[in-house]
Amino acid sequence: MLAISGRGEEARSASAALDEMTQIAVHPVGRAAAAEARGASTDDPDAATAALREAIESWEAAGRPLNAIRAGVLLSWRLRDGEPALAAAVLETAAATADRLDVPHLAVAARAAIGS
Repeated sequence: MLAISGRGEEARSASAALDEMTQIAVHPVGRAAAAEARGASTDDPDAATAALREAIESWEAAGRPLNAIRAGVLLSWRLRDGEPALAAAVLETAAATADRLDVPHLAVAARAAIGS
């Protein structure tokens, strides 16, 4: 959330600390959280995309689909300037997952972001 609020340096610092802690952790939730933090805080677009894709897969594997939706929204933000069609597809996938899970407010928010 630090990266979203424009606190990039704090986000990178928190991400590095989380990444260091998860080097010894094998729990899928820890790995997913670390990947999401890396993806949200890095300045490298390719590294961000790779980390956020890893986060989505890890959240799903851990049985945490709502977290995967959040990581998908972050991924779409990273993709929207360079690959707007792919960003929209990622958001639609997040919205469809929210529909399937009966979380309509997330589906509405994801679909609203497609047009922005």
